[in-house]
Amino acid sequence: MKKSNLDKAITLTAFTISLIALVMVFMNYMKDQPILDSEVFTVEGGYGYQIQVKDKIIIKQDYIPAVQGTVPFSSKNDAQLVSSLVINKLLNNESPVVTLYELENLNIEVLHRQ
Repeated sequence: MKKSNLDKAITLTAFTISLIALVMVFMNYMKDQPILDSEVFTVEGGYGYQIQVKDKIIIKQDYIPAVQGTVPFSSKNDAQLVSSLVINKLLNNESPVVTLYELENLNIEVLHRQ
């Protein structure tokens, strides 16, 4: 049995309205979420990272957190891993504090340069 043109138009209209509603809900959700981004940068002897909301820096970490002294990350990848951890914590409304245990779980290399 063939659908009439009216049935096709009603189906297409319902689909379009549903799609518009879905896009509006998604855009409203994204508006409420802070846009967090990180950037790895070079410091003397290694790397650090910063986290920003839009263009405003909210965390600048020149050294490995939770490590005594001023020890920079030995690789860009290590700095990026920790910045991603901190962003995930912030998005989950957790404290952005990083522990030695978390650094160990991420296999962050800590070079004691003194």
